[in-house]
Amino acid sequence: MNNMKRVVAGVHVQSDSSIEVNVWAPFKKKVDLKIVAPIEKIVPMDKCANGYHTVRINQPIEIFDYYFILDEEHSFPDPASHWQPQGVVGPSRVYPFSQFHWEDSKWKGIPLKEAIIYEIHVGTFTPAGTFQGIIDKIPYFKEMGINTIELMPVATFSGDRNWGYDGVYLYAPHECYGGPKGLQELVNRCHQNNIAVVMDVVYNHLGPEGNFLHEFGPYFTEKYSTPWGSAINYDESYSLNVREFVINNALHWLEKYHIDGLRLDAIHAIFDQSAYPILEELADRFHDKAKLLGKDAWLIAESDLNDPKYVQSKKNMGIGLDAQWNDDFHHCLEAYVGKKSFGYFRDYGSIYDLTKAITEGFVQDGKWSEFRQRYHGKPSTEIPLNKLVNFLQNHDQIANASQGKRIASYLDIDQLMVTATILMLSPGIPMLFMGQEWGTNSPFYFFTSFTDEALGKAVTQGRKEEYASLGVDGNFHDPQQKETFFKSKLDWSVRNESLYKQVSECYKSLISLRKNQLQDIEKSSITTFIDKDNKSFLISYSRDSRPCLHFAVNLSRKPVEIGINQKTSVNTLLFSTKEPSLSSSSLLFEPMSASIWI
Repeated sequence: MNNMKRVVAGVHVQSDSSIEVNVWAPFKKKVDLKIVAPIEKIVPMDKCANGYHTVRINQPIEIFDYYFILDEEHSFPDPASHWQPQGVVGPSRVYPFSQFHWEDSKWKGIPLKEAIIYEIHVGTFTPAGTFQGIIDKIPYFKEMGINTIELMPVATFSGDRNWGYDGVYLYAPHECYGGPKGLQELVNRCHQNNIAVVMDVVYNHLGPEGNFLHEFGPYFTEKYSTPWGSAINYDESYSLNVREFVINNALHWLEKYHIDGLRLDAIHAIFDQSAYPILEELADRFHDKAKLLGKDAWLIAESDLNDPKYVQSKKNMGIGLDAQWNDDFHHCLEAYVGKKSFGYFRDYGSIYDLTKAITEGFVQDGKWSEFRQRYHGKPSTEIPLNKLVNFLQNHDQIANASQGKRIASYLDIDQLMVTATILMLSPGIPMLFMGQEWGTNSPFYFFTSFTDEALGKAVTQGRKEEYASLGVDGNFHDPQQKETFFKSKLDWSVRNESLYKQVSECYKSLISLRKNQLQDIEKSSITTFIDKDNKSFLISYSRDSRPCLHFAVNLSRKPVEIGINQKTSVNTLLFSTKEPSLSSSSLLFEPMSASIWI
C-alpha cells in the first residue's frame, strides 16, 4: 500500500490557479470532463496506471460546473463533488475553499472529556432549518453551557427532507442547509465562541437515490451485506482507492471545514478483514492530520458490538478511536424508569444494570442476551468512563424505538429531573438531543423526500414493518409526507413556559456543576451502595486532591432513608431535585429525587 501513490479524488484548485481533476474509474477506457458552466466544452482526461483519470486545466473558478462522461456514454456528477447546488443529479460545482476568511486561528479544540455534546438535526432544529439558524442559537448554547454541537449527517442527499443517512455525495454539504459556505461559517462562528463542532458521517453505506458510485468502480462488494444493501468494499480487490476515498473524506472535514470531530455511524456495519482495518487506518491518519494542524480532534463511534477494542489504544492492541456511544446507559434508564420491555430492552431492567452502566460502562459485557439469544459483548473494565458517551435520547431512540415520542411524553416532571441528573452526574461524556434540555415533548420522526415513487413506497412499507417488529404502539407517520418533517421541528415558542423553564434551569445547573466538579473520575475511585427494595442507590466519587462527591438517587414513589457516616457526611449540598432532610445519622430523600453533595 505504501508503494502506491495516493491520489485525492475530486477537483482541486492549485497554487497557480490551475485546476487538477481526478476521478477513479479503473474499468473505464475513456473518461471526459464535461464542463457545463460558464461555457460548455468537453476535455479529454488521461488514464493513469492506478485506475485514475486526470487532467489539469486553466479555468476561472467563479462558476465551474461539470460532469464526467464515462466511455462516451452517460454523464454523472463527481463522486467526490464538493458542492451539488442543483441536487443529486445536477452538475458538480467547484467550491473555492481558499476564499473563505477563517477567524479561528486561536482555537485549538477542547479535551473530549470536557465535552457537553448537543445533537442537532439541521433541518428541524430551527424554523429556518439551516446552518445560519444554528448560528443564531450560539448565544443560547453559551447560556446553557453547551460546548460541543454534533450535527446529524449533512452530506448531500436526495430531496430536501432527510435525516442525512441517505447521503450520496459525502464531500458536499447539502445545499438546502446552506452549502459549503454555510457550514464553514457555522464552524467559524462556533469556534469564535469556544464551541466545538462534531460531524456525523456515514461510512457503512450510501443512500439509494442519486448514488452513482457503482458506475465508476468497485466501491461495493457482495462479500458482505448490510441492512441498507451491499457493503462498501474495504478489503476486496481494488479496495485501496475505496479506502482512500473514505479516509480523504474524513480529512476533508478536518482540513477544509475545521471540524473538531467525527461521529462514525454504525461501525458494526463496516466490514473489513484486512490486517490493517479501515477504522484503524482512518484513526491513524485522522489523528496525524489533527496533530499537524495543531488541534485536538476526535473520532466517536456508534457500535452495538460492546467491544472495547475500538476505543482501546494502539499500544493496547486496540483500534484507537477516541470514544463510542454507550447504548447500554440509555437502555438501562428506559427499561428501569421508562418501563420499556420490548425488543432489546428485554436485556435490561434492574437497578443493578443501571448502576453498572453509570460506574462501569457496558452492561451487556459477555452475558446472555435474551434479545439476541446468544452471549453478547465484552467487559469494559479497561475503558475509562470518559471514553463512553451517555445519553437519555438520540435521533434513533426517539424515532426508531419510540415512533417519534420524546421521554417527556411519558415521564413526569420528577422523572425528567432525576434522569437528567443521572445523565449529567455520571462520569461518562453526556450527550443531549436537541430540545431535551427544556423537556420538550414535541415528536421527532423519521422522514425522507425520495423522488422515486417505488423507492418512497418501499421506505414507507419498511418503516411500518420495523415498528411492528418492535411492538411500538401509536399512529404511523409516513416518512415521505411533508407533514412528518414539519411536525418534527422544534417549537421554541414554548421554552419559557413554567414546566419547560423548570427543566431548562435544572439542566443549566447540572451542566455548570459537572464542569466544576466532575472531571477525571476514575473507575477505581467509585463505590456504590444499592438498595434494590427501595429502588435507590448511592454512588461516591473519591479523589485525592478534592473532597469526595456523593450522588444519591431515589427512583421509588416513597421517601427513602439512607444512613450516613463520617465517609458520607453532608458538608455542602451541591444540587438536588428535591432537597433531602438531614438528621444526625441519615438522609431522608423525597420520592423520585436525586442529590449530590460533598
